[in-house]
Amino acid sequence: MLNKIKYLVGAVVDKLMRCRAFYADARLRRELGAIGPNSFIGNGFEIVGAGNIRIGKNVSIRQGAVMTALNARITIGDSVIVANDLVISTGNHVHDRLGKRMAEITNAEKGPGYDRDVVVEDDVWLGARVTILNGVTVGRGSIVGAGAVVTKDTLPYSINLGVPAKCVGFRFSIEDILRHEEKLYPPDQRIPEATLRKNLS
Repeated sequence: MLNKIKYLVGAVVDKLMRCRAFYADARLRRELGAIGPNSFIGNGFEIVGAGNIRIGKNVSIRQGAVMTALNARITIGDSVIVANDLVISTGNHVHDRLGKRMAEITNAEKGPGYDRDVVVEDDVWLGARVTILNGVTVGRGSIVGAGAVVTKDTLPYSINLGVPAKCVGFRFSIEDILRHEEKLYPPDQRIPEATLRKNLS
């Protein structure tokens, strides 16, 4: 009897959680600047400035994501895989105003340069608890390891680890990247060979 009661309570709680997730997802889809088909954000997310966030198709963002895009944009490309507890912030605090506490300086008083766009390009894998700071572009095909803090742009197809994140290698050789891109992208969307040789050699 006790097992039956536990089962019923578990089933009701599961149903309530599914309903909550469904309505949270529906609300998010209405508020975001854009979200493509087959994309989702897991439970427990916190999003500020949803209208400035654009998410491509086939994007999987696990639970606990925090994204802040008040005065700049966050753009996430297609086929991006994100583990739990992602943090992306397009903003920065003003810390150099004499006679004013940092917490007292409003967004309107910031001026240009404190908030900058964040771009996560296609085919990126972000590990658990990755933090991406303002002004960063995570290059196409990159991997960012768990716990890394990305403060600068990452190269295409690079593997990045640490705090701050540093490139420790590449997923493919330049020749393999060219073959990979040939299979996935039309000619006008491929990274030029000259660009790859200049940046990855």
